[in-house]
Amino acid sequence: MPSWLECDEGHGSNTLLYDAAIALSKSRPPRCRRCGKPFHYYVEHRYANVKGEKNCYEAIQIVRINMRPRMDRFDPFLLRLQHCDDPKNIKLLPIFWAPDKTGRIRVGQFPPLLSPQDWKNAFRKLKIEISTLN
Repeated sequence: MPSWLECDEGHGSNTLLYDAAIALSKSRPPRCRRCGKPFHYYVEHRYANVKGEKNCYEAIQIVRINMRPRMDRFDPFLLRLQHCDDPKNIKLLPIFWAPDKTGRIRVGQFPPLLSPQDWKNAFRKLKIEISTLN
């Protein structure tokens, strides 16, 4: 899942995506050092059954499910994504960050294993009615 940060002027960022996701979950997007504009979090997604098609999404809301990561440093998030070309195309992407064998924080795409209460809390933080997700 290629992901990147970019401001409105097209400048990239060397901010770690993990740190940016935490900041965005607190409604404090990192700002570009060149122009001062906030960065946007983008995700490129490919569907397994559609050969070669890439889809670009912007994270319009990020929910950090556990504000205090568990002892194993498993840190799940829920991304509310809007398609870059079709604003009505909204998707939800559960992801997580966790350390790899070397201790570096890596993003995981597989749905996080969460309790029903954790999922309920995550959807409550989205501040949208579940019925609008159809």
